[in-house]
Amino acid sequence: MSFGLLSSVYDGQVFMATHSPVLLQLAEPKEVLCLALTDGGATDIIHGDKQPKLREWRGQVGLGALLAAGVLG
Repeated sequence: MSFGLLSSVYDGQVFMATHSPVLLQLAEPKEVLCLALTDGGATDIIHGDKQPKLREWRGQVGLGALLAAGVLG
């Protein structure tokens, strides 16, 4: 199933979890939820466009490359 097909769902939401840089490369930060474990073991969820490591990001390198390089995740 393609990312384009999933992103064209109207009147609904699709939640897709992935560690794939290829799929992440197709997304915009506002379409991404970043999940991380806190020190207490809870899950912290941050919108991609609010993620501290992406605040200065200007799009020169794709999100998939940032994930593959270990900047995200």
